[in-house]
Amino acid sequence: MNILHFETNRMIRKSIKETSESLGYLYFYSENQTDGFRILENENIELIIVAVELKEETSEKILIKLSQSCFSQIPILVLTTFDDLCVREKYFSHGIVDYIIYNKYAIPRLKRYMETIKLVDRYGLILKRAKIAVLDDSNFSLYILKKMLEGHGIKNVTYYSDPKAFQDDQEKYDIYIIDLVLPGVSCEELVYELRKSHSKAIIMIISAINNHNTISHMLIAGADDYILKPIDSQIILARMRSHLKTMKMIERIELQNRQLDTLSKIDSLTQIPNRMHLMNRLDEEVKRAKRLNYPLSIVLYDIDNFKLINDTYGHIEGDKVLQEVAEMMKMNIRETDFVGRYGGEEFMMIFPGTTEEQAVIVANKIRSIIQTKYELTKKYNLTISGGISSKRNLSKKKMIHRADKMLYEAKSIGKNKICS
Repeated sequence: MNILHFETNRMIRKSIKETSESLGYLYFYSENQTDGFRILENENIELIIVAVELKEETSEKILIKLSQSCFSQIPILVLTTFDDLCVREKYFSHGIVDYIIYNKYAIPRLKRYMETIKLVDRYGLILKRAKIAVLDDSNFSLYILKKMLEGHGIKNVTYYSDPKAFQDDQEKYDIYIIDLVLPGVSCEELVYELRKSHSKAIIMIISAINNHNTISHMLIAGADDYILKPIDSQIILARMRSHLKTMKMIERIELQNRQLDTLSKIDSLTQIPNRMHLMNRLDEEVKRAKRLNYPLSIVLYDIDNFKLINDTYGHIEGDKVLQEVAEMMKMNIRETDFVGRYGGEEFMMIFPGTTEEQAVIVANKIRSIIQTKYELTKKYNLTISGGISSKRNLSKKKMIHRADKMLYEAKSIGKNKICS
């Protein structure tokens, strides 16, 4: 970001330069109008700061010339060492963004403006990539809007004068700009249908009707904004950027919530469901099996002699074993089945619609796959044992207790066994 500062006071220039560069911005200064406009023509200036107290010419003349030039869209801040209400009003009439008194609060305020302008620039780029649909039955209004948007580099826009063609379009847009009064269709119904099918889209109503009841009614109907005609390009662009910023913030929050939800359910080491998620799923499956009266089986597995692996090869190797076993279990069950880490070196599988006899076959198959895998590595042999429990009008707690009992039996008769 580039900043141009019209200022003759060296001390103030030094302060603003240090502030700008601390944020990574390029700082340019000029003591007069001629040099300042030369800088504007050669550099991509994104913020102008003008001092009230200039020697050769008044700052008001600079503001007037800026407002009448091709640089009129650049935000302008006035920075002064004295306050005068009449001067404030006059300068605001020339389109400045703010009038800042140079005191201990000036630098923090300037920093906020610099950061805000950077955000505006970022969302301006997002706006240029956004998909926009405009509906207005007036071809003249469409022409004005098209010139306005294209003049700011926004070209990814579809324009409609016919409401039916607009309604028939199956494309999803990020932003909808809709005229309030349309032939043969209620704008309220249109907004309602759009909100129902594109819940996250930005819907903006444009109209010459300046009635509080009408405005509030359309906002209640689902519109995000209501902009009065004749449309000011700066206002509609600022509103669009603001709504896009809100949309992106919501998307980030939703993504973070999904990530947090996933983290709360997944075991960080093995990347399979953790015990809490496992127990919740088992609770659901037990209730479903009882309600529908269909079979349900679980297998509680334990890695044989896991402590010996940790003691002999180290905990890093032990963690690797847990990850490999989890992956093999996950890869050898049906989509309807469920596997999770029960705790330590124990895993649980849930088999909906599976009898005890069927569960024994699957459990032994997985036991054999894991045994074969480690026999082929020749580094060390690794086996697992398992205990099976099937629904016999048992509660979740009793099913786990029985599976645990069967696992203990498998361990006691020599390991590398499945008991039921």
